[in-house]
Amino acid sequence: MQKESPLFFSFPSASTMQRCPGIVEHLDLQDIASFLNVTPKTISKIRKDITFGKD
Repeated sequence: MQKESPLFFSFPSASTMQRCPGIVEHLDLQDIASFLNVTPKTISKIRKDITFGKD
């Protein structure tokens, strides 16, 4: 029997994100990247492009 990690992360459901859109601001970049299966650097680049526009 496998033990569940005490640091287990559960990403908020779509309905939670609709009810509380600001919840994503409280998540670590690493958690979001892990959920999307990308690197934190990729998330950072995407966020920069959305915030400041592409060069």
